Formats: sequence, structure tokens, C-alpha cells
Amino acid sequence: MLRALVLLDNPCSDEPDYRLEVLVLLPHLQRLDKELFEQDERAEAKKIRQKREKEEEVRTAWQGEEKEAKGKREDPTWRSSLSSSRLQEGKAEGGQSQGQRSRHQRLGFTAGL
Repeated sequence: MLRALVLLDNPCSDEPDYRLEVLVLLPHLQRLDKELFEQDERAEAKKIRQKREKEEEVRTAWQGEEKEAKGKREDPTWRSSLSSSRLQEGKAEGGQSQGQRSRHQRLGFTAGL
């Protein structure tokens, strides 16, 4: 396990809060640029890491729901099962589906309906 890392003279060390960002990504790191991490740095990095993990969980869950909904819209079997359930509801209500009723009514066979 990596315990020490030296990024001196690396362009990333010029970024603001780079020590904190490195600690967020490498929580087991003990030293960065030959300096030990302070407890307050570790506590802040832990808070940031937990916040980002929660945000990622929410984003992933949202994307999963979006993909599921999109998959249902594109899945012909889902549409046909939806249509058949509507057809069954229509038959349960009056013995014939809406499509059959309108076709029979158009043909003038309204007596038994």
C-alpha cells in the first residue's frame, strides 16, 4: 500500500487544495511531499469523500431509473404486455375491448353491447 508520495515540481502541486484532493483519493497516504498529514486534513478529506460518494450513489441511482424507463419505452414486449393488460381490463368491464366495441358500433352491431 502506498504510504508516501512526492509531487513536488509536478504541475498538479500548483493547484489549490491539491494536498486535500490527493488525500481524498488516497486516504491511506501518510505523507505527501515529505510532510505528514494533519488530523484536520484527514477529517476534511473524509467529509469530502463521503459527500462525493453519496452524490455518486444518487447520480447512479437516477441514471439507473432513467435507463430502466427508457428500456421500457423501447422494449416492444413491455408495450405489448401493457396493451394486453388494457385489453384484459376492457374485457373484464364489458366483455369486449374498446377496439372491438368501436368496430362493432361502426358496423351497426350495437344490440348486445
